Amino acid sequence: MTTMLPTYLDSHFLLSIDNSYQSDLDRGIIPENLKRELNDNGIQISGNIVTVKKTGNRWQIDGTSGIYHIRKEMNRLKVYATSGKGKIFTTMVLLVGIVGQYMGGSLSDRYRKTRLYLLFNSLSLPFMIMIGLASGMPLILVGALFALFHFCGQPVENNLIAQYTPSRLRSSSYGLKFVFTFGIGSFASAFSGYIGENYGLNSVFLALGVVIILMLMILVFLNLVAKEESVQI
Repeated sequence: MTTMLPTYLDSHFLLSIDNSYQSDLDRGIIPENLKRELNDNGIQISGNIVTVKKTGNRWQIDGTSGIYHIRKEMNRLKVYATSGKGKIFTTMVLLVGIVGQYMGGSLSDRYRKTRLYLLFNSLSLPFMIMIGLASGMPLILVGALFALFHFCGQPVENNLIAQYTPSRLRSSSYGLKFVFTFGIGSFASAFSGYIGENYGLNSVFLALGVVIILMLMILVFLNLVAKEESVQI
């Protein structure tokens, strides 16, 4: 999510065009028919095209009126505009996670952690899916709400490991946790990149929503089998 979010927030879908233009784009050419179609839809492409760069299934057009990206998604070519503000918006979204981490830590000192962990991940699910469906300012809002509940779960998760591991293996348990987290997590960028290149950037967040659903199934099982005494403050 954090890898793909800056690019996603920086791109605005504008138009879907026929994939017959792909061969021209591969040669760095913007045919007149495509220029007219873009201009008719408010995308100003003048005759002075600076360059057309191809990277994988994506073409970048640097024109006098701005920078546009054409992505091949399924059997269509889709045009996106680049705002240049993706990193700023991502920072704004992730700053909300600071509040979430404090909330999660405070609540995990008071309430049953297995239930909190299930609750926070359940609350993050609809906002992850909405990230893949929203655009404009609503996208930033739902991204911030996802970050809030997502980061609420992190201190709860660390508390769970402390509670359910023996003290003599506590450090090793945390080390093993991060081995799995970053080991399996290292495949997430390639997974997200493949989804984004072939099915669209919004599909990345829909696919991650499915991952959260799988995680919730595990957390329901955890709540059924885990024994946790009430916390005494």
